[in-house]
Amino acid sequence: MRITHPLPTSTGRELRRLREGARRGGPASAASRAALAHYIQALADAGWAKSAMAEPLGVTRQEVHRLSRQAEALPRPATLPAVPALPAKPTTSARTARRESPKITASEAKRLRELAPLATKVRGVTAEHDPARTASVEYSVLLAELWKRGVSRQELARITGQAPATIRARLARHGHINRGASERPYKGKQAEFAKRREYCKFGHEFTPENTYEYRRPDGRVARTCRACHARRQREHAHSVRATTGRRTPRPAGRTAQPARQTVCKRGHRMTPENTYEYTQKSGKIARTCRQCKVLRQRAYEQRHGITSHH
Repeated sequence: MRITHPLPTSTGRELRRLREGARRGGPASAASRAALAHYIQALADAGWAKSAMAEPLGVTRQEVHRLSRQAEALPRPATLPAVPALPAKPTTSARTARRESPKITASEAKRLRELAPLATKVRGVTAEHDPARTASVEYSVLLAELWKRGVSRQELARITGQAPATIRARLARHGHINRGASERPYKGKQAEFAKRREYCKFGHEFTPENTYEYRRPDGRVARTCRACHARRQREHAHSVRATTGRRTPRPAGRTAQPARQTVCKRGHRMTPENTYEYTQKSGKIARTCRQCKVLRQRAYEQRHGITSHH
């Protein structure tokens, strides 16, 4: 790995002098251009980074790379400016000491493991008094204290079982560290809207008669407005009629059955002896007049020339 220390002032001055001579023009510019290319190559061979050479020249690292490639085609000058030595690398013990991070106590690690599963269950609709939300706040505060103490994200991730990016996003969302451009802030009292309201969003009061409670797959108890549910069903039925031209089947037991007829369309009385009941394909129980059924049977036999056997 190349050292990215800044170049000494004298070396930067030599680079600028050669650069100016190469851009001045005339017979001396060719010699300056060759000296600049070979001097940059010598610095790179000594371990200096091209970004360190680009800073005193006021150019990009790619431009320094382009200048160094010219050394392959240009003759090497007899003399070049002195190439400075790299700064001494830190010893292994010094690097190890710099990387050491504060340790987490056994009680803190135990508390983190207890709070992490509860904190991950919190969503925007979680009530403010919910134990999971209280645990989430305590979990974030404890993470922030350890973070500011200098504990590494890898150590926190090992204890909590969460990715380092997830831990950082939680701290940023709760306002303990600076947020990124794509991270949303924590609203603090965002559970206010999750409290039990007295009215739905369309203004219907949550009375016992107008409230339907049900249990979600995650175990939470939710509720909905019966008036809004009935309105959605009417809108669905209207859309089905507008699309297909047919009415949606009405579930059994939703409304009172229409009053039973006492006579058929031909005037026959619908007595128990004259009534035939049967089940339709839709499951609905229908009835018909026995005398009308006999008349229809006779008319069918006359049309087709069938002689009755009774």
